Amino acid sequence: MANPFATDWGNVYNPAVNAFSKDIKTCAQKDLDEGRAVMGLLGKPKDGTAKLLAAMVELDKVKFGSPDPKVAKASLATYEAQVKLLKSAQGTYAKLLDTAMSGEIVSSQTKKKVKLKDLAPDSYRQLKVLSTELAAIVARAEQMLKSQQVVKQSDKINEKQQKDMAKAKSEEARKAVEAEARLKKMLLTLNSGFVSSISKGKAAIQKIKAKPDLKTYNEWMNNAGRDISQNLVNIKKMKDEAGLKDMKQVKALADPKSLATEIAVYGNGARRKLPDSASAQDVKKALDDFSDLVKRIEAQYANALKG
Repeated sequence: MANPFATDWGNVYNPAVNAFSKDIKTCAQKDLDEGRAVMGLLGKPKDGTAKLLAAMVELDKVKFGSPDPKVAKASLATYEAQVKLLKSAQGTYAKLLDTAMSGEIVSSQTKKKVKLKDLAPDSYRQLKVLSTELAAIVARAEQMLKSQQVVKQSDKINEKQQKDMAKAKSEEARKAVEAEARLKKMLLTLNSGFVSSISKGKAAIQKIKAKPDLKTYNEWMNNAGRDISQNLVNIKKMKDEAGLKDMKQVKALADPKSLATEIAVYGNGARRKLPDSASAQDVKKALDDFSDLVKRIEAQYANALKG
């Protein structure tokens, strides 16, 4: 079961704030004006989370699955409204993050501009972690919303599956009906699920870059590539499935080909968890390769990711 949104946010926000405080203190000890300037850049991302957190808390409260149609409808309406608020808050907060990440400070000693990235690299990295984790949270919320919006369509697929299985004359035929129905239901949420998996992978990349050691790699890469890999596996199955391959949405999807093989080692292979003997260079190489792979997958399925 996934963590509550507010918990996931707290898990990245709190370390980020600690990094901000350390860098502000370090800069202030060298030069008070420099410390104040760094505080000016990092203060807004630190203090501008109220609307984000409020929406996450409300989303975490929503319960689905009520047998009462009125309650189910009300839950969906509440969730839709809070996702909208979360996306709006994300847009505002992203601007704060971008401003801080691109920020420059005039050194009182050299009188030259210094980028925050160079002056406070730990804080800069944490800003990127906040940005990608927020994107992953929003994508996960949208995926959940989509899964609830298509419940009726999914129920219709189930009904047809039951009728077709009753007519099937062999176990092989019944399995084929079941497989087709499962893929059709996956297709309903393919776009939102793909966006969520890519966003989660990109968030993991930034978390590992912030602390590029073996323990951190194994902690975050454990799930970073799994969902991306599964999406590519599902796309391949859809393109091979007789009942789906001629559908417009499926035909528009590129065949994963070698990308599916490359991501598989991160989904459930040797690079999902590196051995204890892995060196710092092994960690860097595995992460660099994963970063490049995610970019290529994202580029190939740009239309699918747009929905």
